[in-house]
Amino acid sequence: MNSLTPVIAIADINLADQVRELVMKLPFMQPPIVCQSGTQLLGILNTQDANILFWGADFTDIPGFDLFQLQTNLPPVIVVSHSKEMALAAFDVGALDYLVSPLIPLRFQKACYRALQVMSHASNLTLADKIMVKIGRKIHAILFDEILFIEAYGMYSKICKPNGKVLVINDVITRLEHQLPAKIFTRVHKSYIVNIQKITSFDKKNLYIDDKAIEIGVTYKLRLNSWLKLLDKE
Repeated sequence: MNSLTPVIAIADINLADQVRELVMKLPFMQPPIVCQSGTQLLGILNTQDANILFWGADFTDIPGFDLFQLQTNLPPVIVVSHSKEMALAAFDVGALDYLVSPLIPLRFQKACYRALQVMSHASNLTLADKIMVKIGRKIHAILFDEILFIEAYGMYSKICKPNGKVLVINDVITRLEHQLPAKIFTRVHKSYIVNIQKITSFDKKNLYIDDKAIEIGVTYKLRLNSWLKLLDKE
């Protein structure tokens, strides 16, 4: 990957302009796409190849971190804000980094290089029907159909396969979320990604894959809202 296509979605015009100026100084960035609303952003994410998102979480139509509930398989997200108050929540829902204004150029560049690393790593590892992951010192190919769910395990992740087999891989769950196809996998909790095709039942609190109950995180319920509404019907 030679360059990234950045998207800026920040309602505060001054802060959005700061991000735009800093983006334009980076050699691996293309001219950014600037959004005026959360709804416009969703349209762009569904129709264009965005590689990195600078999200302000301050649009009135998609406030806070509702974006992470509405959109699956987001590109690496760098949250940009005037305060540190939402930092913990941002990382809980899978943001790559969190920047506080006034933006410091070196700190901004570090966040962008992290995104570049994630995208480069992802483009080399995901194939048509499998993902290549590092386990110890070896690279292993794992078919999507063999993955029941993935569980966060600190700086590692556990891939849980049929028959109770568990593989501990050298990667964090947020990076895996960016690599896996959204039509097959979805993040349902800060600690879990599930293979949608393997879900056997669900209620308002949990998804079940056979006898394994996986909690639905509060910040991810909107993403599964169409399923949960079925429980309210007679």
